[in-house]
Amino acid sequence: MLILEPGFYYVNNVGTKHGPIQKTSLGRFHYAGSSGYFTEAGHSEYANDPHLIAKWCSSNSLPPVDWRPPMFKNLTDAAKGALLLAQHQGKLLEAYDENLGWLKVYPKDRLDHSECFRIKPVQKRITGTVEFVDGKPDFKTWKKL
Repeated sequence: MLILEPGFYYVNNVGTKHGPIQKTSLGRFHYAGSSGYFTEAGHSEYANDPHLIAKWCSSNSLPPVDWRPPMFKNLTDAAKGALLLAQHQGKLLEAYDENLGWLKVYPKDRLDHSECFRIKPVQKRITGTVEFVDGKPDFKTWKKL
């Protein structure tokens, strides 16, 4: 999880570098030239502003990639069918927002052709055992339960 630190530069979710970050007396975060404020986790206090998502370093200073998932109307018939079936079966769907990322789609919502959708990924938890050597886990000994 991102926690903003004063004096550092950050990258927002559209790939732009901002900073250095300053902490205000009210505990909010701001950088020179910004008209808004950010929470400690990098979320903009204004819904339309991009969020800060990572600390800037030379490895993420490449030009931003204009990435966006394909719109519903550009999906194959099979992919559209999979989304519609998942919605019918009550699975959780998400719509992509350029500023906020993936947002929940409510079960009765219509899938608009000009939006981007996906079936919400399910986090799988696996359990197992691992042996410790000198107080440190030896992951080569991992055994799934």
